[in-house]
Amino acid sequence: MDYNIGFSIADRNIINCSFSDDIMKLGLYGNFDYQGQTIDFSNTNIRVDRFQQYKIDYTHNINNINIKSAISYLVGNYHASFIVNNGSIYTAPLGTYIDINYDITANTTNESGFDIFTNNGNGLAFDTDVNIDLEKYKINLYIKDWGHINWKEESMHYNTDSSFVFSGVEIENIFSFNDSVLDQYSNNNYIHESNSSFKSYIPANFGFAIAHQIKDKKYTKEAYRKKQHIESISAGLNIRWQPYQENNGLGQGIKESNYTPLLWTSAIASIKYFNIIPTLSYGGYSEDINLGIALSAGKNNNFIIGTQHLEDVFSGDKSKAVSLYFQLLKQF
Repeated sequence: MDYNIGFSIADRNIINCSFSDDIMKLGLYGNFDYQGQTIDFSNTNIRVDRFQQYKIDYTHNINNINIKSAISYLVGNYHASFIVNNGSIYTAPLGTYIDINYDITANTTNESGFDIFTNNGNGLAFDTDVNIDLEKYKINLYIKDWGHINWKEESMHYNTDSSFVFSGVEIENIFSFNDSVLDQYSNNNYIHESNSSFKSYIPANFGFAIAHQIKDKKYTKEAYRKKQHIESISAGLNIRWQPYQENNGLGQGIKESNYTPLLWTSAIASIKYFNIIPTLSYGGYSEDINLGIALSAGKNNNFIIGTQHLEDVFSGDKSKAVSLYFQLLKQF
């Protein structure tokens, strides 16, 4: 029976956003091709967070079970969120008028968070990680970053829920055109603004993984001499939770995270100079089957480069996603 205590500091910058297909087409092509149609932009959301995470963890080993718990103190620098609960735009034929309906909520801190010493809010987060070693199999159960930040009362809260019909601007004299001409067409009176504290959640992950360690005796001496063999096969489930606001429930928090439950399987295959790590997954930030591959070199000084969407590299104009990641780990 033994234990270990660790400490880490991280500066985290997170952008989480989701747009409907209609709003993407509107932004790219405008509304000319949608005359006589209604464009739905409900459930569009953007969330931006910057905070520092000071984490202390405690690891306890009991026989073949490793239990790691951690608590983090969060110092919030900046938060901005823009949530469209319901929204639509109707463009009349020939653009004679535009009918907009919307229910929008927004929150933002009142100061820029790009200064690392800015403190606009504070919070806590918790981790639990359990690893069970069963010789042939290793099982991992985890909850990571289950927490939130309470932002200060100086923060800004905006809410608007109304309909707005725009039928053009009538200008009697182009030489007298100024901002006051547009005031009668402005809809700012429907925006409710107030200073208030609010709570935002950081992305939490929970799930499990199981890995099967391949026995050495299944491979010939020639394969080991060339260092060409499969070391392990693993699979798991990851769920992300980040609700818009408090008391939205577990299921709603999963839906509002913009991340569907991720099912994945992976393997580690060794060749002469590095490891190949192929992965097959379904879910995550897309609802498609994704094929990934990574190359890993080194142990004490480890370098990894890979992609999570290998299939889209060969899909041409039908590609739906692209990704590239790398990691450099140096141990002292």
